[in-house]
Parts: sequence; structure tokens; C-alpha cells
Amino acid sequence: MFAVINHVKGTYSDRDEFIERIVDWVWEPDASQTLMPGALRRFGVMPKLGYDSDQVRLIAEYLFDDGPPLPDWYVERYRQMHGRDPVR
Repeated sequence: MFAVINHVKGTYSDRDEFIERIVDWVWEPDASQTLMPGALRRFGVMPKLGYDSDQVRLIAEYLFDDGPPLPDWYVERYRQMHGRDPVR
């Protein structure tokens, strides 16, 4: 999830926009709207999940506000691949 958070925050840094993006994506995943093309190529588009949008909104709020910490290995890999620190 830390990679998802990082990619979404990198494009949607505003809290409300981040939350809406997560809710919209979980409600209707769309390969043409991916922020993680490498993951899409490797795993395909995620299936549509049957969660209530209010539940997803609560999860998205947590991910934006508190979310899991970025592991050191991820930070280092991200720096190597992108030449900068990940968004957090």
C-alpha cells in the first residue's frame, strides 16, 4: 500500500483529491487511468471491489493522514529508480 499511497499522493497531493481518487478507483478501476503502469503490466487492473464508498472513504482518509510508514528498502529503491525521495 505504501507504493500506492506514494503514487497517488504524487499526483493528488490535496487530501480531498487523494480521497476522491482512491474512492473512484476502488469503485471503478480503469486501466486507462492508472498511476502505476508497471504494476498494471505485471498484475493487470485490479478487480472491482464491492465495498461501500463510505468504507473506502474512511480507509482513504487513514491512508492519507496516517498510512503505513515507508520501509527503508522502498525509499532506497525509489531513490535509485527516480532520483528523488518518494512522496509522503
